[in-house]
Amino acid sequence: MTPRLWLAALAFPLASCVQHTQIAKVVPAPAPRSVWDRQIHNAIDAGDGDYQLRVLREKLAADPDNIPIRLELARAYFDRGYPDVALEIARLAASASRNPGRPNWRWCAPCAT
Repeated sequence: MTPRLWLAALAFPLASCVQHTQIAKVVPAPAPRSVWDRQIHNAIDAGDGDYQLRVLREKLAADPDNIPIRLELARAYFDRGYPDVALEIARLAASASRNPGRPNWRWCAPCAT
């Protein structure tokens, strides 16, 4: 065998043993929230952060048959950007109404369609 052939024969097995290492990126864990921050976040999610909504819900819990309070609560949710919740509360108010008929949806433009 010629020296070039020997060199090629030796280089081929050595070249196939190349190692490839990949280093995984470590994503830092988010800073843990304090108990106070978690309570504030939970209160906002539950709607307790809004005093007016909490008062209206308490009034409604005390007198579930009060249709004006239901509609006021629905309007408050709609004004805060929760039209789905407002629509559901308004539907409950309409179904609980002693005078069945078409409810007044003028305050809720998306609900009127």
